[in-house]
Amino acid sequence: MVIFLLLLCLAEAFGSATNVVATSLYSEEMTRFKVQWSCVETSLKRSEANIRQIESHRRLVRSFFRSASDMLEENGEVHVTHKTTDPYSRWEIEKLAEEAGLFLVEKVRFRKSDYPGYENKRGSGPRADEYFPAGNCCTFKFGKTDL
Repeated sequence: MVIFLLLLCLAEAFGSATNVVATSLYSEEMTRFKVQWSCVETSLKRSEANIRQIESHRRLVRSFFRSASDMLEENGEVHVTHKTTDPYSRWEIEKLAEEAGLFLVEKVRFRKSDYPGYENKRGSGPRADEYFPAGNCCTFKFGKTDL
């Protein structure tokens, strides 16, 4: 799963992260940040193309969008950076956001250089602390349809 946690970079860029909520598959004990966490425990095969794995990720993202939609204020946005190639495209990020009452404001190609200090790492498993190439990613920016 690739949902980039850019909390530190955003805090540095904006001078604060008081209104930023991030989610992760890491347990609270495995992280150094004090943010709202959504954790998923799974014993499924780690293949990203596995349909059960995809559905597990979709449930996490769906829940995130619902929570974000409830917390979003006027002119607020939810940003999610996600791989756009198969099998990740099967997550249907835009559809999940729409189900939560969000609309696509903008979709831009992810550029790591826009987030100084950011390093992407795997979400779980024995190699969770390893870096990996981000590949083809876009940042999806969503707003709330009914405020």
